Amino acid sequence: MHYDDYLQLDKILNAQSPEGIKRNLPAHDEMLFIVIHQTYELWFKQLHHEIDSILLIMKKPAMNDNSPELQTVVHRLNRMTIILRVLVQQIDILETMTPMDFLDFRDMLRPASGFQSWQFKELEAKLGLKFEARYGQEYYISKLRAERIAIIKKAESERSLLELVNAWLERMPLGPLYDEGAKGSFWNDYRDRYRNSLADMEKDNLASFDEIFFEKEMHQPEANSAQRSLSPAACRAALFIML
Repeated sequence: MHYDDYLQLDKILNAQSPEGIKRNLPAHDEMLFIVIHQTYELWFKQLHHEIDSILLIMKKPAMNDNSPELQTVVHRLNRMTIILRVLVQQIDILETMTPMDFLDFRDMLRPASGFQSWQFKELEAKLGLKFEARYGQEYYISKLRAERIAIIKKAESERSLLELVNAWLERMPLGPLYDEGAKGSFWNDYRDRYRNSLADMEKDNLASFDEIFFEKEMHQPEANSAQRSLSPAACRAALFIML
């Protein structure tokens, strides 16, 4: 095995074809622009590789919380976080290109746009962004090719990481739910301690506390279900883990 062959460097290093050179209007920073965005797409591919393996584990009917599998999930989620941090840092490199440098070649690229990155939109769906929560619903896939739209729609129709984490949190046995009349309940005691810790100007915070941790089960079964990411039961389990 040779380094060049294994990494297929002939393909990678010859995958940059600046429009400016094709039109005999070379722009120095177009190479940077291409390499940066190709790098984004390669990292997106790795993020998909990681999250697909995580979803496969989380979708199992049962998972031992003390198993190596759960440790694998945490490890790979941490890797994804670090990759996303690197993607943000790439902006620093891109910002070495001035607006005037960009205008040297921008008009040649129309109507291409970073909004056409189907890998990014598919990743959003796998993480938990639903169509109903998207901004500009009529636009976000309007510039994509049909086969790419199908990929994104398939991801939106399947259980997302957020939904699987919610289900995993909900299965944690944490005792009876808060009830005004119950005695000796952990949640009664915790809520009372929280309420007593509030200063006079913070008393309204108790309503938000109830909405986050109890509201759906206590009063309004369907209330705010579209707006919240985690159910009250899942929030209680997450709070327990944090504490």
